[in-house]
Amino acid sequence: MFNSYLYSENDIYVRSSDVDRTLMSAMSNLAGLYPPVKEQEWNPDLLWQPIPVHTLPLEEDNVISSHANCPRLKKLMEELSSDPTIKDIIAKNDWVFKYLTNHTGAPVTGLLDIDYLYDTLYIEHLYNLTLPEWTHRVFPDQMKPMTDLSFKLSTWSLQMKRLRGGPLVSSVIDHFQGFIDKTHGRKMLMYSGHDTTLSSLLNTLGMFDPPIAPPYASLIMIELFKKNGTYLVSFSYRNDTHVDPYKLRLFDCQMECPLEDFKSLTKEFRPEDSWKSECGLLNDPTMETVTVFSIGTATIMSLILTLSVIYACVKRQCCRKEENYKYLSISTR
Repeated sequence: MFNSYLYSENDIYVRSSDVDRTLMSAMSNLAGLYPPVKEQEWNPDLLWQPIPVHTLPLEEDNVISSHANCPRLKKLMEELSSDPTIKDIIAKNDWVFKYLTNHTGAPVTGLLDIDYLYDTLYIEHLYNLTLPEWTHRVFPDQMKPMTDLSFKLSTWSLQMKRLRGGPLVSSVIDHFQGFIDKTHGRKMLMYSGHDTTLSSLLNTLGMFDPPIAPPYASLIMIELFKKNGTYLVSFSYRNDTHVDPYKLRLFDCQMECPLEDFKSLTKEFRPEDSWKSECGLLNDPTMETVTVFSIGTATIMSLILTLSVIYACVKRQCCRKEENYKYLSISTR
């Protein structure tokens, strides 16, 4: 029987993005989930126990991180500036961009610029710091809608959903299927990520309209359970610490969505083993040939240089030995 308080490595797997604040969040959540009980109490004055938190370098993490190395996604993001919808929004808010540029001293030209600046002002406001007088004209009312929309950018198109949100959807399905197939017995897979992790997942699953930037400490729960012999999946979202999570619907699936429907409805978003290929990360044969030739040439040159240095050192040492046996008068020493 699963005891939610007694920690077992066979019950839960925890992974965080490789960022201090998300690692700290994971550890803080685990401290609350698993206070040591019974034989797990190792210090009576400290009701805490270490729980493993796994991570990957940001550029290698295509599940949680928004900084995974994906040239194709980067190019698609750059091309969004010419998207008709984005261009129209920027044109309608032209005065806001010019106003912010003039008052901040930095170029504010896109939705992501708005988001970064809004986040700074929001945090200062949250901690009761006095904002500059000029901010009152644009913060929060003029900036908030554009900030919210910016959270859809990384999953704007189908291809971008495959590259950004797809790997996370695949990892959830793989976890569910592995549990059903008994390849593992973990009841819980926990990811500690970012607001952009949540928004990319929500938008990929069709649950992000209207777009609202996930507040701090937001949580998406995807649960697998069995009813009448059928595996079902439910989706819940908690974005307010004062209310209970509320249910989300996956496209036109019922609230308790059959696992097989979850798989079929998300199939077009899941790149599976083709993610690196779609990102443009697979090596070009021509480039491989050039690289091998370059490495070979460099190795040969390095070997020649090393042998030359060794020869010079040996010769110099021999000369020194000959000089040691020579007679030198005091006047010539």
